[in-house]
Amino acid sequence: PINFSQTILGQTLSFDLTSMAIAGGATAGEVGVGAAVIVNVFDLTTTAYIADSAQINQDTNPAYDTEGSLTVRATSDTELFNLAGSLGLSAGAAGVGVGLDVTVIDKDTQAYIGSGAQVNSDYNVVIDANSSEDILSIAANAGVASTAGVAASISVQVITTGTRAYSLGAIDAGGNVAITADGDLDATLIAGSIGAAGTAGVGVSNTTLVHDDTVQAYVGQGASVTTDGAPGLTVSASSTEELITIAAAGGAAGTAGVAGTAVVNVLDETTQAFIGRSATINATVGSVSISANDDTDIVSVAGSLAAAGTAAVGVGADVGVIDKITEAYIDSSVTANIKKDIIIAATSSEDITSVAAGLAISGTASIALDASVHI
Repeated sequence: PINFSQTILGQTLSFDLTSMAIAGGATAGEVGVGAAVIVNVFDLTTTAYIADSAQINQDTNPAYDTEGSLTVRATSDTELFNLAGSLGLSAGAAGVGVGLDVTVIDKDTQAYIGSGAQVNSDYNVVIDANSSEDILSIAANAGVASTAGVAASISVQVITTGTRAYSLGAIDAGGNVAITADGDLDATLIAGSIGAAGTAGVGVSNTTLVHDDTVQAYVGQGASVTTDGAPGLTVSASSTEELITIAAAGGAAGTAGVAGTAVVNVLDETTQAFIGRSATINATVGSVSISANDDTDIVSVAGSLAAAGTAAVGVGADVGVIDKITEAYIDSSVTANIKKDIIIAATSSEDITSVAAGLAISGTASIALDASVHI
């Protein structure tokens, strides 16, 4: 990481950056241009498994008696902090500042017991897959000139994740069996721009987040689980999405000021916990719990300010598209012999705060257009 430390108004800001791009262009001539670009592409695979047809603790010789639990766990944590900033300054015709932060993440995290494997344990058996993404993206830019000042800040994050914990084999546990998968996204995207000039000032900002996520925990088709413990068998899939996305732009000039912002969030979330077709489940002492949960918390803000002597136009848009599938179930032809309870629960929650605000001020004509649309 890159360490950034700066003292502002007596306060020291210090943090580690994954990527940083800072650019400046200044001229006494016609055009000053500053452009800062960050592009990150990650392809991440994390797998923990017991292979197909493996034999674990199958020897009946007392000399090989086991006294421990068995755990298969895969964990993938991704933390990004990107900063892109630029300044275009010109004493002449035009000052242009452009900042772009683009991140593409493709992650696959799996923990499993393979088909045909036979796994025995005198105590607990745990199959656990965990994936998390913690992202902070900041793009801040300015364009200042005597005639035309133009600034554009864009942050685009495209994240595709799959997190799966499952068994396709035969598990025989003297204790409990837990098959759990967790996927968590925490993202903050901030884009800010200001264009200022004597004649025309233009500021444009955009944040775009696309998240395609699948979290699954399951006992596979034809697999078997025997547990002699309490609480018994737990199959759990959990997802969380916590998003803060802010785009702010300003355009100020003597003649025309234009400011435009857009915040776009597209979420495709699938969270499933289930026992597959034709599986066999025996809980001699405890219960069976199958649960799927997905919590989504979004704060999105699009703000614009345009000020000019003649004409000012401010446009802000906040767009959200959310498609969620949250399921917990037992499939057909399953044989289940359960001593106590069978609990099947699926829950989904969404908490969305959306703000689209614009202000246009001028001596002649002012136009402010703002919209918030969530589907």
